[in-house]
Amino acid sequence: MTATGGSVFTVIGVIKSFPQNSHIQFDFLVPFKLLKEVGLNYNDWGGFRCPAFIELKEGTDSKLVGIKIKDIIKRNLKESNSEIFIQNIKKIHLYSSGKYKEVIGTPGDITYVRILSLIAAFILIIACINFMNLSTAQSVRRAREIGVRKVAGQTKGE
Repeated sequence: MTATGGSVFTVIGVIKSFPQNSHIQFDFLVPFKLLKEVGLNYNDWGGFRCPAFIELKEGTDSKLVGIKIKDIIKRNLKESNSEIFIQNIKKIHLYSSGKYKEVIGTPGDITYVRILSLIAAFILIIACINFMNLSTAQSVRRAREIGVRKVAGQTKGE
């Protein structure tokens, strides 16, 4: 396959189906080495931005890793005001608070989930109180009806 710049590409894999509910969506993947060949210098600390996913060993402090990455960026690019967000990928949808809009599009927010859960619990409590009030009101009427029937001489079977 030839690109417009004259580079030749070889397709080495095709994904049959990719989960549509994943925040990781792409049209194609290329190695970083290819970027240098087509003229993008990914070694330039100020000229290349992309989301990065890293796997940390079990028990690693992600805040400490974030501080170390920020220090490396500051050493190599003095005027940098980069922000580093390290977060568990399983929590990125609900717990990112809009930090990753360019990566995941429109993320959810756990605040909305909590607010709606509280509203649902409040409605359920109101429904339970309403049911108890209606049951109590009906039991008074039913008790009066049973009392009148007993005075009239009805037995349990009638």
